[in-house]
Amino acid sequence: MDDALIEATKRQTAATLAAAIIAASGRPWSIEQTLGLDRDIYNAMHPIPNSGIYQEWAKTKEARLSKIHGP
Repeated sequence: MDDALIEATKRQTAATLAAAIIAASGRPWSIEQTLGLDRDIYNAMHPIPNSGIYQEWAKTKEARLSKIHGP
């Protein structure tokens, strides 16, 4: 499978899960909150430990992943 297609599938999966959480929360979300949730899901599911972006995210991942998203 092409690397670009694999990456697109990973991104789509994270976006779908983020959309489901947002819809289930029953409240409005800002674009910043939405992108943050998508980023959290993507990095949790597809870690890239040698990436600077991942390393920065990993510094706060425990707090971010344990956050309850709801009303």
